[in-house]
Amino acid sequence: MKNRFLKVIVDIIKVYFIRWEGDAFISVAVGTACSLFFAIHIYRNWGWLASTSDDFFSRKLQGKKRWLYLIDLLSIIAWSISAVSGFLLMLAHMYEIESFLIFARIYAISTRTAAYLVVVHILKHLAQFVSYLKLRISHSK
Repeated sequence: MKNRFLKVIVDIIKVYFIRWEGDAFISVAVGTACSLFFAIHIYRNWGWLASTSDDFFSRKLQGKKRWLYLIDLLSIIAWSISAVSGFLLMLAHMYEIESFLIFARIYAISTRTAAYLVVVHILKHLAQFVSYLKLRISHSK
């Protein structure tokens, strides 16, 4: 069952990418990889996200933690808008639908916003990441 599901996914990806070449291929590939990474990251951290959401909306989170959660929430919204508008923009180019080209502007704004928010997200976890690496290195010696 798993192998068949994986084969279907690989076939969809092949058909998806065969349409694009050059710069468009790179854009589609990077966008897809980022969206996949984003989805996996959300999935792996869903428990934290759910419990923190409860605390955020019940006003239990205060100060810096509330601000950091807000950055994460805005990041989720920006990446979601980016993924949907990117998909609609791809359809506009594939089927030459001029009315969908408004999504190019939405995509550009949401992607840049999401990228800035991801950088902030990474920077806020930088101390955790460095201490984790130090711990791993000290345990490996």
